[in-house]
Amino acid sequence: MATYDDYLKDLKCITEGEIEKHVAPLEKEAERLRPLYKERNARLRNKIAKLQRCISAGNFYTVGLKSDGTVVAVGDNRDGQCNTGNWTNIGPVDLQQVERRREEDKQRQERLKLEKKHRQENWAKQGLCYYCGGQMGGIFTKKCKSCGR
Repeated sequence: MATYDDYLKDLKCITEGEIEKHVAPLEKEAERLRPLYKERNARLRNKIAKLQRCISAGNFYTVGLKSDGTVVAVGDNRDGQCNTGNWTNIGPVDLQQVERRREEDKQRQERLKLEKKHRQENWAKQGLCYYCGGQMGGIFTKKCKSCGR
């Protein structure tokens, strides 16, 4: 059985100068190629960004926007989500605008909820129905004459 010392005897010793002789050309080649890869990667990032603006996906289907403004869809068409044949002049959507609209809708819903709560509290203070603002009636149990609650 070979020992570790036997293994070391079989190794060819490489000097520091021999290493430099082999590494230096590789470093020069890497320096030459680095800008080319940066440019190629930038082009790929731009293509990916364009594709990200033009692709949508849902459960079991994908929709893509072609450069001529037509839409192509593939996947499960159970609910008709892939029927895009009559769609024309479709453009990419500004996702920031979509997010702004979502935020505005959320704020509007919150405002409406607060307004409803204040209105209901005012009705209750006035002895009106909490749900519809109708007149309350009844001797033993108060019920709304309008909605019956």
